[in-house]
Amino acid sequence: EKEWLLQFQGLSKASANPTHNRSDQHPWGRPNPDAHEKLGEFAFMVGVFDCVSFTPAGVNPFRKDERLETDFRWQAHYVLDGRAIQDEWTTMNSVGTQTRIVDPETDDWKVRWTSLNLLPQFAAGKPWGGGEFTASRQPDGSMRMVSDHVRDDGQPYRNVIDFYHITDESYEWRLQVYANDTPWGPEGRISCKRVAGPGFKK
Repeated sequence: EKEWLLQFQGLSKASANPTHNRSDQHPWGRPNPDAHEKLGEFAFMVGVFDCVSFTPAGVNPFRKDERLETDFRWQAHYVLDGRAIQDEWTTMNSVGTQTRIVDPETDDWKVRWTSLNLLPQFAAGKPWGGGEFTASRQPDGSMRMVSDHVRDDGQPYRNVIDFYHITDESYEWRLQVYANDTPWGPEGRISCKRVAGPGFKK
């Protein structure tokens, strides 16, 4: 019992004084050397990016016949004492956050997201949303996130998000919804360019 108590006290002390979270010295945090070996697969997101979201015609709630381009900022940093990556975004109609961590039992990424719709009248009346994706690195180096759902009418569908054309300075994002392995609806795209953070060069 005494040994268990000493271990608990040591764990509590370490948790109360994390050394790999954000600080004045490390504004984006740092990866923990004890973190899962796959943590670096999403490290390209750490820092601050200026992004452009391309909403296809027919989806824009303001002008149904026009393609909409929206500027927004996407940033990420290490959390959970350097064992996970958390990102946050702010757009004209939503704010949100995602926590990205590797499941040690499956070696797959679990990406849990929560967002608040600032214009709920254009989001089926729902003021907030949330869910989970499973993610993995693809043979071409891209990162793919997958989430399965069922519509109100019983029709299953799958959301597939790809991060691709990944470099130290930029990345591309693509969302496609599939029903019975067939693309369903228009494709959403985001293009991001680094403006601060690891390796940033003016």
